[in-house]
Amino acid sequence: MSYNEMLKGKKAIITGGVRGIGYAIADAFAQAGADLLLTTTREPESSSAELEHLRSFGGKVIALKLNVSDNAEVSALLPKAVEELGGVDI
Repeated sequence: MSYNEMLKGKKAIITGGVRGIGYAIADAFAQAGADLLLTTTREPESSSAELEHLRSFGGKVIALKLNVSDNAEVSALLPKAVEELGGVDI
């Protein structure tokens, strides 16, 4: 089974998904057909070009501002991902 076949239709949370290594991971997942919930420390609108690129592969891409050092924000992430993506696989 290829990498693309393994990720197609999967739903993933990627922290730091609009910059650097997180963005590279998000790009590979999006190209493989995964739906994504990405977190960023900045306002998601500031990453509109990156988000547009990821969405160009046809999957659902949602970005949320999140501080991973804030327990309350992290605790709310999984329910939000389930609500937005319909579940989480990765």
